[in-house]
Amino acid sequence: MMINYDNNKDGFVKLKFRSSWDYIPITREFVSNFLSVKVLDKYLISNATIVAEELLENAIRNSSYNGLDFQILKDDKKNEVIIKIKNYSDTEKVEELLSCIKEIDTTDNKLELYIDKLKKSTKSREEKSGIGLARIAYENNASIYATYQKIDHKMSLVEVVSSIKCN
Repeated sequence: MMINYDNNKDGFVKLKFRSSWDYIPITREFVSNFLSVKVLDKYLISNATIVAEELLENAIRNSSYNGLDFQILKDDKKNEVIIKIKNYSDTEKVEELLSCIKEIDTTDNKLELYIDKLKKSTKSREEKSGIGLARIAYENNASIYATYQKIDHKMSLVEVVSSIKCN
């Protein structure tokens, strides 16, 4: 784990751990505590914690190999909190992720999309609904984007980034 706070930089934390559901509650609590150092807005802390949890769940669910990188940054210049998750995943799953993010980015009505994703999730537990990403965009008014690098024809290294504007 790397924690950095100095006079010239915004605070950030980098964590690296194995893909395990056990780490989600611990990381959620850590994000909340970390942000409370520099962020006074409890609503923003709650939103960032939800975003971190949703992104971690997606990374763990879709991780092809054991391990992921997590970073949270409070950017004072842009007045936002940025959360990054990096992990290895099957290229097919990465393409599904990119498609879901594109759908969220191109919709005019985030609430309607979120409701559609909720309905889809109740109809089929087998199929990926994208509800977590839609929740991030609608409930937390956060932006989401992803980049990836193909390692071979089956595997990619993907980084998902979400930024939450401070009020």
